[in-house]
Amino acid sequence: MPEYILTGRVGGGPRYTQIVVARSADEAVRIFRDDGFADVVLHTDDNAAYFLKPSKVVKAFSPRDFIGYRTRGRLDCMLFLAWKLYVQSWWAYAFCLIALAGRWWLWAEWNIIDVVAVSFLLFPIWFATYAELTSKVVPYRRALKAVLHARWEDVARHMRRVRMALPPFERPFREAQALAGLGRLDEALDHFRPVVDDPEMPHHMYWTYKALIYQTAREREKALECVARAAELAPENPVALIDHALALLTVRNDVRSARDLLTRARQHALSDVSTPLCEFAEGVLALKDRRPAEAVPLFESAAAGLRPFTAGNPAIGIIIARIQANLALAHSAIGDHEAARRAYRKAAPILGPHDALELARCREVLG
Repeated sequence: MPEYILTGRVGGGPRYTQIVVARSADEAVRIFRDDGFADVVLHTDDNAAYFLKPSKVVKAFSPRDFIGYRTRGRLDCMLFLAWKLYVQSWWAYAFCLIALAGRWWLWAEWNIIDVVAVSFLLFPIWFATYAELTSKVVPYRRALKAVLHARWEDVARHMRRVRMALPPFERPFREAQALAGLGRLDEALDHFRPVVDDPEMPHHMYWTYKALIYQTAREREKALECVARAAELAPENPVALIDHALALLTVRNDVRSARDLLTRARQHALSDVSTPLCEFAEGVLALKDRRPAEAVPLFESAAAGLRPFTAGNPAIGIIIARIQANLALAHSAIGDHEAARRAYRKAAPILGPHDALELARCREVLG
């Protein structure tokens, strides 16, 4: 059964983060609310729940710790690990600190005891630094940062060095994405094709990631066909519906169909990641429907909602750049040209290598 992580509070009390086993995100939210929780935040959508198993590491990391890693950069991860080590044996470190302070207060001569005590007190910091510098996650993070900047040769090189456990589709997808970015689309599709036969891979997600490979190769129509297939296979999956709606809006300006898809998506539980994606799509819908004043707050909320996750996954910055480009168009449509230029300047460095067409539309509108 899939595992979902949710946060909520009972009455006016503190917020609790728990694992809920359920058949879907909708059911997980219902179970959580039936247990008396309100102000519920869903952290795991239906796609992620297929692969994330927080119960396997719950002895070392609480559910709150588990979701916290999504918004932590390298320094934050290092400091968090050091803090965890201090907390786990706080009494030993407290005793050592008191003993060391007592010796200093008595002006005791510095000797090997003091060296050992200081070394013991600093051990969590040293260990956390070593663990972060030698972590198996480092090459993968570098690959994601290379994806952000469309350095496809670096993506391929870093992925070859990744030794950490990944979802079954992630390695072939990133390798195929790198090939597509290098102009070798046929080779990329051949490389990714075996994933469809993996029994652990939900069929709709195969089409979702295949769409991203086409998108990397700037084959927008083919990417649209793939997300349409994903939505057809998973008609109750809000992420698939949002992806399809965005593609219809950006490729075909199909406002009517996109509105129907987003209405259906809003009928389901949205996670803290899929909610900003839905706001992004709703902002594009408002912009295409000639309601730019309504689009601006949606784009701003979407960018703010996604930004914390770039620490754990830099590639999310590509989506934020797309949001900024559309925000520039919305500001321009309501006559705020200075705000439009600011949004464009934020989007251009990232979006240029990924979606020149979308950026060209901004330049055309902004002059």
